[in-house]
Amino acid sequence: MSWRACVRRFGLIWCPHCAPSPTAALLGLALLAGCGGAGGGASSATSTHASAATPPGGHAVAAGPRVVLHAPTHTPRANAPWVYSISAHDVDGKPLRGVARVEFTFVGQVVGRDTPFTHRFVGAYHELLRWPAKSEGYPLAFQATVHTSEGTRTLVYQVHVRP
Repeated sequence: MSWRACVRRFGLIWCPHCAPSPTAALLGLALLAGCGGAGGGASSATSTHASAATPPGGHAVAAGPRVVLHAPTHTPRANAPWVYSISAHDVDGKPLRGVARVEFTFVGQVVGRDTPFTHRFVGAYHELLRWPAKSEGYPLAFQATVHTSEGTRTLVYQVHVRP
């Protein structure tokens, strides 16, 4: 099983624009050691955008809502303001009513939740967050699960807090 397959197996998505840090590389080795040779497990990978299928007529038809997470950096400073936003629109670009649940994960395990845990919004939502100093040096993931009338999307954003 490849390293990427192990990462997907544990429910993480790594940003293609970021090179893994030495800590993430060690974490990847630890995941590889835990995978073993057994196969047949179901993948739990998620996507930040709706998938599109092309029917025989050649026109693309999108399935579900388009949900996007915007954040300033993958390497925020501890105790500094970090503003993120989440937007949800249908295939025609119309804003959707949504509910976002924000969790913080380490190696796929939830280690914290935003307070309040549930954020209701129409079209877009933004919030200021401060990463605590005790999170410095750990490869964490900011995970937002957004529920709309057109479907549910889980957004995963890798974060490495620096001093």
